[in-house]
Amino acid sequence: MVHQVYVHGDSKKSCLIAVVVPELHPVEQWADKNGVQGDMESFCTNEKVKKTILDQMIAEGKKEQLKSFEQVKAITLIPEIFTVENGLLTPTLKFKRPALKIRFKQTFEDLYSTVPE
Repeated sequence: MVHQVYVHGDSKKSCLIAVVVPELHPVEQWADKNGVQGDMESFCTNEKVKKTILDQMIAEGKKEQLKSFEQVKAITLIPEIFTVENGLLTPTLKFKRPALKIRFKQTFEDLYSTVPE
């Protein structure tokens, strides 16, 4: 259900958070099975969709034997794919971390405020 994910960590915080771009087709399939209607914009604000994706990420992390502190504790969903054109990827398709930190600064603060210290 995940197309792209940027995991963010702050040395002053006790956990990891992430910005996730959902994969539309699997999310639509899940939505049909669970009676959720909408488009990508509305899926990205739907708490059930967010919880499902976070739960899947945690399950995958456990399967890969990640330790608790290596697991993402909170996510936000966005409909916009990270691209070279929007300045979030390099020409070799790597994350531009400084640009991501600037772009999602408020999002990171909001996410960290939802996670108990």
